[in-house]
Amino acid sequence: VPFNDVVVFKGGKAVMDLGGRQGFTASTYTITPNGNGWSLTVQQGSKRLGERTWSGEIVGEAMSGMMIWTKQDGDRYTYKFSGKQLL
Repeated sequence: VPFNDVVVFKGGKAVMDLGGRQGFTASTYTITPNGNGWSLTVQQGSKRLGERTWSGEIVGEAMSGMMIWTKQDGDRYTYKFSGKQLL
């Protein structure tokens, strides 16, 4: 099921609007240069909902990649994401 979220990178942390409301905390991220732009990795945790790992690429104002959500019961879900810079 598609859903929208807003990601803010501020003060060395990645904060997701919807993810925060679900209980995922602001978390550190890693950005490294690659041939086209930047590679991105974010690890998030929630005591109630498990862990999510976001990995992707930022090129210009566009961001895309995959998010893997491993729930507390071990179920694992993989999502594709894409977006663009809003501000």
